[in-house]
Amino acid sequence: MAIAAQGERSRVWRIAAALVVVLATGAAKPQGASPTAAPAAGPMVPTRLAAVLRLHDQPLQLELVQDARIAHTTQPELERAHWFGMAGNRRLEQLLAKRPLADAVLRLVSADGRVVLRAGLDTPFATLQRLPPQLGGTDVFLLVSEQGGVGQDVLAVGQLLTVEPGRLRAVGAIDDDGRMEVIRLMRGGKTDWRILAGDDAGGAILQVQCIVDTSVAEGFRQVLSVYHAGAQGWRLRRHETAGWCDWPGDFPPVTAFP
Repeated sequence: MAIAAQGERSRVWRIAAALVVVLATGAAKPQGASPTAAPAAGPMVPTRLAAVLRLHDQPLQLELVQDARIAHTTQPELERAHWFGMAGNRRLEQLLAKRPLADAVLRLVSADGRVVLRAGLDTPFATLQRLPPQLGGTDVFLLVSEQGGVGQDVLAVGQLLTVEPGRLRAVGAIDDDGRMEVIRLMRGGKTDWRILAGDDAGGAILQVQCIVDTSVAEGFRQVLSVYHAGAQGWRLRRHETAGWCDWPGDFPPVTAFP
């Protein structure tokens, strides 16, 4: 079972932090920045989510645009071929070697088709969903970027985004000391998150992380975080314990979280 090591966790934080900067500035990733950023074999296919926000009296749509081949191929097979160069399907491996998958793109598009913002992601595999209104309002979105490759412990990074005039803003939470922290979620091995829609009083996101920590005798540290959405915005509570991350089932019980 893969465990999110400290060095790997720091690398993913840098990826998520860089994404926040790109989204906040509206800058697109330069062409050729990734060795896998090659033209797609077919058109790029958008997943559109209508946003309530209006810019100059025009409604905006938030789009996640992906390589069309992703929708027409078994994704686990496609991911193996992309990340590792082998999928047990020689024809698919040869096709991707000749023309790799294009990285996904996040866009804000006006009703007349004008692209207000374009941000390239560092992966072809991503999902975009609108969160329930109990989680921060009607225009809070969860962008999940899939990661992969040899030695990759963190398999997905989640980022909460909200639409503002002409830009996307990363959603943050305030901890018990009054400090603001951008909400970044991770999944992989014994690291995962769960979304609790809740009721009118607000919902929450639970995040558990199992981290290699050589400073403690047990060698591991478990971090339990709760991001709670309420009338006054997002709040963060976190509890850490030394020891192996062990619980019945796939995820710690809700009662284990602070």
